[in-house]
Amino acid sequence: MTTDVWTVKDVLKWSIEYLKKEGFTTARLDAELLLSASLEMDRVQLYIQHHKPLIAAERQKFREFLQRRAKGEPVAYILGEKGFYGHVFNVTPSVLIPRPETEMLVDLVVNESNKDAENFRVLDIGTGSGCVAISIKQELDCYCEGWDISSDALAVARTNSEKLEAIVAWRQVNVLDGDQWNGEEKFDVIVSNPPYIAENEKETMSKSVVDYEPERALFADENGLAFYKVIAERARSRIESQGHLFLEVGYKQSDAVCEIFQSNGWNGVKTYKDLSGHQRVVSCYN
Repeated sequence: MTTDVWTVKDVLKWSIEYLKKEGFTTARLDAELLLSASLEMDRVQLYIQHHKPLIAAERQKFREFLQRRAKGEPVAYILGEKGFYGHVFNVTPSVLIPRPETEMLVDLVVNESNKDAENFRVLDIGTGSGCVAISIKQELDCYCEGWDISSDALAVARTNSEKLEAIVAWRQVNVLDGDQWNGEEKFDVIVSNPPYIAENEKETMSKSVVDYEPERALFADENGLAFYKVIAERARSRIESQGHLFLEVGYKQSDAVCEIFQSNGWNGVKTYKDLSGHQRVVSCYN
């Protein structure tokens, strides 16, 4: 960027080419999102106002955003937000960035569970930003509870529930500690997108994920299956008779996860494919 006057069109064209050269496959989307935030306008307005010149402060803000992206930082962390299930959630490096495939969990709870049960109750294990619990609350207006081991993640979840005016009960719980499952309250649905990536997969993953997203929200022991084993063993004490369990799984894990729940006496174990054709969710009932 060497000329004195840079229009929206100029900046967008240059930054897309720059990100492409840096190896980013989402160069156009990244550039549009970062420039939109820098100018405080919608992405559509970038093309409607493509002749608008950027003032010095706008150029500086965008330059800083672009430099961070070039180093690999995810756009969601740069902007501090990410869309999920029709809502915009605050995100920080303390929480996993919500993924489109995780919206399946919300769809399944809304469409597949007996939501007409009196005092319908949902538990979200490993809630992170709270996107799943809050989205379910928005759709069903039921009692929702979210568990996470991280106090920083729960702070983000609370901010999101206040922002979106969704009342959710947040609890700091270490799911791998069996004693912390103790309690009298039971749930009609337990839903979870737990850490499920094996440590040996780290080398094949995007640096943007490995270097920036919270490690304990990504990786699990026992070849990525540790959380499923604990949930299979402990969740029956906290779920109603005929209550449903919905779990996101890695795209190569569905067979192993199904076996874990079948061997622990869960009924009706089945899988659901995501839009890419991968077995992405395992469900069963008590």
